[in-house]
Amino acid sequence: MGIAALILGILSILAFWTFGFGIFLGIIAVVLGVLGRGRVKRREATNGGVATTGLVLGVLGIIGGAVFIALTVWVFNEVGVGDLATCLSDAGGDATRVEQCQQQFTDNLENQFSVTLTPAPTP
Repeated sequence: MGIAALILGILSILAFWTFGFGIFLGIIAVVLGVLGRGRVKRREATNGGVATTGLVLGVLGIIGGAVFIALTVWVFNEVGVGDLATCLSDAGGDATRVEQCQQQFTDNLENQFSVTLTPAPTP
């Protein structure tokens, strides 16, 4: 149990940016870490440190995943990706309105994050 908790804890740290997969692995690592520590207390296993390390890494993976998701949602709300999608949907096939939507989105990015977007050169 302890070794499985450690492996899953490491994987949860590495996968925290995958929108939930790191959290899922972290939860499993925490459960296995708790079970592994229970076996150590009952003297059925001797790898209490490994189980504890897996438990701690699992918790860190859960926290990292939650923070990453929260930051991603915040950035998308600040940038206005939903507004762009709505604007493009309302524009239909009108090229002028699509261009206006893109310009409005670019202006919003430049104002919010002090960046300047330049189009890529065409080949």
